[in-house]
Amino acid sequence: MRTRGFEVVEAWHAAVNAGDAERAVALAERDVDVEGPRGRGYGRELLREWLEGAGIALELRRAFACGQTVVVEQSARWRSAATAELGEEQLVASVFEVRDGCIARIARHSTLESALREGCVGEADAVVAPSGTNGAVAFVRGVHHIALATRDLDRLAAFYTAVFGAGFVDGRPGPGIVTVGNAALHAFEQPEGSLGGTPASAPGEPSSSGRVRHFSLEASDLDGFTAVRERLLARAATYGEVTDFGDHVSLFFGDPDGYFCELTLLKPSAWKPPFETVTHEPRR
Repeated sequence: MRTRGFEVVEAWHAAVNAGDAERAVALAERDVDVEGPRGRGYGRELLREWLEGAGIALELRRAFACGQTVVVEQSARWRSAATAELGEEQLVASVFEVRDGCIARIARHSTLESALREGCVGEADAVVAPSGTNGAVAFVRGVHHIALATRDLDRLAAFYTAVFGAGFVDGRPGPGIVTVGNAALHAFEQPEGSLGGTPASAPGEPSSSGRVRHFSLEASDLDGFTAVRERLLARAATYGEVTDFGDHVSLFFGDPDGYFCELTLLKPSAWKPPFETVTHEPRR
């Protein structure tokens, strides 16, 4: 289960991956105990020097929390001083002790097993996301929508409503929204030109999107959206611009194969994002 201690550790990782050493240090006690392969030391200044000098990116892989003890498995990448590029991923683990909302101790381990032993936690203490990911920290609920290209939006909508009993909202000049159960298709009308090839129709050629323009994953909450955005920025997979569509915001990114993707967050009632947004201007 999620604990207050885990939320503090999660926020610390988000600050580290954003390159915000000051925010990360502020989440620690003044005399924070820092232990690693090279020894042990105390204090915020030591932690700040390490964060600023290491140029590290830490992705949470698994997390375990019991009371104020949090054990995490991390995918760590260090930035080269010569090229400023992130190196190969290495699996490490850390034990965090949290007191009164601040990190009191950070201890690096080479393996998750040794960290679990020190923290006296186990599988029963795994932090499991609502989607159920076997202890992995998840930041999305699932697929929000799939965007398609169509020659004739009316024809497409008539097919899905007649065959599947789908709902339809005509959003032209934007997309038409076809809802089937809890799934949504965003259909963009493109009467002229090619809809694009597919790997099957163009063997030997680079894969193109075909009729499927992109898919969107729905973030679990604002914290999840922010964490994913910071991870994407750390990998130079997005420019980081967040577009406000009214009832939701979206972040666009590319995966390692160059596929165009989207992350969507349904805006909560109390909307105070920790980032700037730009307003979507509908096509005329």
